[in-house]
Amino acid sequence: AVAEAAARLPVDVVLWTDGPFPAGALFFADEDSASQRADDLSRRRRASYHTLSLPPLPGPVASPIGAGDAVAGATFARLLRRSEETGIRSDAPARILEDFAFGLACGAASCLTVENAAFDPAVAAAIRREIVVSPPEEV
Repeated sequence: AVAEAAARLPVDVVLWTDGPFPAGALFFADEDSASQRADDLSRRRRASYHTLSLPPLPGPVASPIGAGDAVAGATFARLLRRSEETGIRSDAPARILEDFAFGLACGAASCLTVENAAFDPAVAAAIRREIVVSPPEEV
């Protein structure tokens, strides 16, 4: 249902977290971009879905408050840095998935501290190495 509704919107990707459960990424692409306008909300789009599974945390949860902020901030910081460094838009699914996995690792690491959205970068890097991104599945 979400894929059908979002496929009609002028977005190319939807990313979400779900606490201790796998996160997700839903990518949309026009089925025939040559004959469709980007602002035509009735255009046909195909969707692919990835899950991102996090490893068990390396310690007890001290506070989940601010974890979502850490995910959003770290993900967008990586997307912006990549676009500034390369001079191109960071819209390739593989790049977005990598940046989102980095953000998820930062959010997970922030759960290990009592300070909101604060985390140890080394812990985040270790968590990132263990995040598993599924192959795409058509929706």
